[in-house]
Amino acid sequence: MNSVRWIVPPTNRLLVSTSEFDSQGRVVKRTDSGGAEHYTVYETNRTLSFPYWDSSSSECLQPIQVSIVDDSGRQTESYAVAGDYASISTSGSVPTGFSSEPSQSDYTSWTKQGYSELTGKIDHVDTYHDIPSSGAGTLSTNFYRTLYRYDDQGRREYTVQVVSGTSSSSATEQVTRSLYDFQGRIVEQQTGVSGTSHNMTSSYATYPTLRTRSKTIYDHEGIGDSHVTQTQRFHGTGANDYTGMNRYLTYRGHQRGSAPFYHNGSSETAAGPFSVQDINWQGRAVASARYTSNPTWTTVLTGDGYTDYTTTTTNRRSLQESEFDDLGRAYRTTTYAVSSSGTAGDALQSDTYYDRNNRTVASAPSHAAASETAYDGAGRVYQQRRVLELETTKYSSGSFNYRAPSPHPTRASLSGGDDKVITLSHSVFDASGNTIEQHQYDALHDDTDGIDLSSNDDYVRSTSYSWFDDANRITTSASYGSGDTTAGAGKWKYAAVPARPGTAPASSTDTVLVTTYAYDAATGRPNLVTAPSGTDTKTFFDDLGRTLWVAENYSNFTPTNLSTISDGSDKSKDTVVQTEYDGLSNTTKLTAYNGSSVAAQETVYLFEDSVDASRLTSEIYPDSSDTTSSGSDQIKFAYHVDGTRATRTDQRGTVITYSYDALRRTQSNEVTTLGGSTDGSVRSITSGYDSLGRVSKITSHGNQTDDPDNTSDVTNQIVFTYDDLGQVIESEQSHSGVVGGSTPSVQYTYDTSSASGLLENRSRLEKLTYPDGRVLYYDYGSSDGIDDLLSRPYRLRETNSSGTILAEYLYTGGGRTVVTDYQQPDLKLDLFQGTSGTYAGLDRFGRTINHLWDGYNSTSDAVQLKYGYDHAGSRTWREDVIAENNTQNYDELYAYDGLDRLVDVARGEIDGTYMSISSKTFGQDWTLSQLGNWSNFLEDSDGNGTDDLDQDRSHNEANEIIDIDASSANVGHDATGNMTTVPRPGSWSSNYTLTWDAWNRLVKVADGGTTVAEYE
Repeated sequence: MNSVRWIVPPTNRLLVSTSEFDSQGRVVKRTDSGGAEHYTVYETNRTLSFPYWDSSSSECLQPIQVSIVDDSGRQTESYAVAGDYASISTSGSVPTGFSSEPSQSDYTSWTKQGYSELTGKIDHVDTYHDIPSSGAGTLSTNFYRTLYRYDDQGRREYTVQVVSGTSSSSATEQVTRSLYDFQGRIVEQQTGVSGTSHNMTSSYATYPTLRTRSKTIYDHEGIGDSHVTQTQRFHGTGANDYTGMNRYLTYRGHQRGSAPFYHNGSSETAAGPFSVQDINWQGRAVASARYTSNPTWTTVLTGDGYTDYTTTTTNRRSLQESEFDDLGRAYRTTTYAVSSSGTAGDALQSDTYYDRNNRTVASAPSHAAASETAYDGAGRVYQQRRVLELETTKYSSGSFNYRAPSPHPTRASLSGGDDKVITLSHSVFDASGNTIEQHQYDALHDDTDGIDLSSNDDYVRSTSYSWFDDANRITTSASYGSGDTTAGAGKWKYAAVPARPGTAPASSTDTVLVTTYAYDAATGRPNLVTAPSGTDTKTFFDDLGRTLWVAENYSNFTPTNLSTISDGSDKSKDTVVQTEYDGLSNTTKLTAYNGSSVAAQETVYLFEDSVDASRLTSEIYPDSSDTTSSGSDQIKFAYHVDGTRATRTDQRGTVITYSYDALRRTQSNEVTTLGGSTDGSVRSITSGYDSLGRVSKITSHGNQTDDPDNTSDVTNQIVFTYDDLGQVIESEQSHSGVVGGSTPSVQYTYDTSSASGLLENRSRLEKLTYPDGRVLYYDYGSSDGIDDLLSRPYRLRETNSSGTILAEYLYTGGGRTVVTDYQQPDLKLDLFQGTSGTYAGLDRFGRTINHLWDGYNSTSDAVQLKYGYDHAGSRTWREDVIAENNTQNYDELYAYDGLDRLVDVARGEIDGTYMSISSKTFGQDWTLSQLGNWSNFLEDSDGNGTDDLDQDRSHNEANEIIDIDASSANVGHDATGNMTTVPRPGSWSSNYTLTWDAWNRLVKVADGGTTVAEYE
């Protein structure tokens, strides 16, 4: 290194990164703002990058990156060497290269490029997912190949991706073709799949059948500035099987509108809705509208093309206007209610405010709560808050005026308040930009003027800390909840901010929940997560970074030794799932291991579409003997060219055919084949749309039809009606036949009160009218109160604003419901329980610990259940206080396995330590397989220590119950997995039969010949 040039550091208050250069101006050392050092070494035709260099160990904390170029400067190879590779030459603790060359066993990633000897263009790229210890390895087994073929003008025409197979004669390839016009613009895209029956040959130049997916038209196929004026999307193989969009532009290329269309077989036919924009001289859309009839585009583009059009009311159905400041920033958006005659009515408005660096600092919808955002000197968002309204004067000396407490990057510098800030989120960063502190402030439910960080009497704050290693990877996250240090569960209440420990906590305690993360020393990938409960999850990756194995409740599993799955005595240990992929990274197989000695459950996914090899065509579950798509015990999918689903065939042989309207919106699900015992009461479900493309009706038909307007055999129907803002105002539901004048309906009424043309309450829901005429009124509390500005229902009333109160809700600033009061029976669900600033029903982490249905006036308390939790958040005990007061024992104790699955329940009287049950009255116990199936279930119904039910269950490979106590008489499934026979409630020795429709919906429950229930 002959010379060094320094970038002059900025002031100490900013984040400083430095770079050093060699005599050729190349970066040889970079020190980031956190102090981490990254070195680059230049050799002949090779560059070595040493990220996060640790001079004390002479190793990297992340893999070493190596790039090789040929004499023409083209990259021919790039690979990563394990970060803990030790054979590195140094000079003065600075890496200078490898002291001995790494072998392929030291590689953690590898990509190779090949070039055409004739043209010098890149011919193929090999990307390794399983790097061999030596040699190039085998196609698909070790690496995936992507090949490129060019047209006569040297433009890339074909891209061939090898999906599977070890040679061209046995491989499956995804082929994409780009076609160009004489100006070199892409005008058409085609795709196709070369299956195993088609040999592309070793040159990969014998192409399969390709289907046109899209076309692009420039300048109306005339002379112009290469503006895209039409796009086409093909759904079929015919020349006219496409839909598209026409774009209408000014001579400068500013878009004034767009018109969807479809091809009807003879010509392109426009179909709405149609969008029009008014553009100012800078090309910004100042207004946009939608029309139900195709505008006369020559009128829209009259003159120089910038004449306003959205003021035209004929066929107009929506209107939105935008206003821009002198810097070109959109600061106001106004959305109008537009009537069926096109008249613009009252509006919703929202304002956006910016700082001098063009960053959004506030958003304020009219007549609603606003949000504020604060940035530090490095441009990072460090504080976000919800405020009831912004300051009247928005700026002072060029700076935005925030509500108090005024933001400051240092949390301890925050003070003051009572200024309408109801939630506040504050982040603290280290020098590398990692978030090391998170503080969430939430106003109390009875606070009316906002958070005050000086008095600390009107909010609850939760705190979490994070720690990172020298490679800026998170190693520990610790949640302290509210910070209450009271012994036991603590309370959700204000407490002093817990001090951030100098050293990260290693494990959870009652006052902190800790999650830790570990990384593979070679690859740097996160491979071990330890949950707050202490349970480990280990992940194993391939050389592309894809997840291959996941071991939950990890103990000692290793992929090379499947006998390490489970340990025999504890079936929750090392619960393993394996994932396999193809060359497009589609998941081709999921294998769930049920212990090391039991057959694994394999779910196979096939991708055999002739157009796109990423489309799932078969899903084969573990209980099937099918190995290919030729079988029938699988779910099959077929697609149109555009990827919309054509058919779905299930294991019963039931086929659902999907149809689409002219604009390719789903129009029907039609049962074209009714297989097995599938109920056929409904053979089609259709959807109709209005002129704005909204769903207007959904109809179930007893016959096969793809027509939403077919009324010959209608089973049931729902019809939706919308208001001028696009809100549903009526849902009519006919349970027999089409919707008519007497059809029951639910009606929605919105608050349309306005002032100065703006909707004062943002058209929020005001009334809900039931089919019987009963009206439920939504009361949002006092005007300009917190509930009002946040549009949170404070009370539900009968009929109107003075009607009987049915329910009253109290919320924290962040919207958590802490009191639900039913005033007619004098009963409320109370998590607050009366002590100011403390939520006695919640622990320090916000979990329910005292579930109290509090009776008041002459009503007694109905329910009081107290709960305890383990570090995983699982409920470990329940104390029934009301039962105790009535000398009944309904307390419960729960036990879990290493996967946090419930395995034991004991009911009786819990002791003072909440660790044991006496006077037992009931108990249940589950023996679970590694996959969670019950192999045995015990129930002691009276708590006398003798099991009244000792039940064994067996399951098939699809986790379906196949027998209970060695008898299959009362359990059964159809081919899709729906239970067709279930034990009758209260009697294990008898059963109900269940019937399912084509969509796997339960339609009937029968007891012999007697119908118990039917569903529509």
